[in-house]
Amino acid sequence: MEGHVRAAEIERLLTERLDAIGLSVPGKPADAPGMGLGDTPYDVLLVNADGSTEVFASYPH
Repeated sequence: MEGHVRAAEIERLLTERLDAIGLSVPGKPADAPGMGLGDTPYDVLLVNADGSTEVFASYPH
């Protein structure tokens, strides 16, 4: 079972070797893996090394 950040996004982060701290999905979105409710779109954020964030992926696609 996957968590809120899907395995494909973690693999992409590792493959692209970005200068980042990690990935985050703030707010416990209802459609994130493991939640199984609703159809609320949500973003996976890339947390950059400088502490800033940017959208890394959006769901549903």
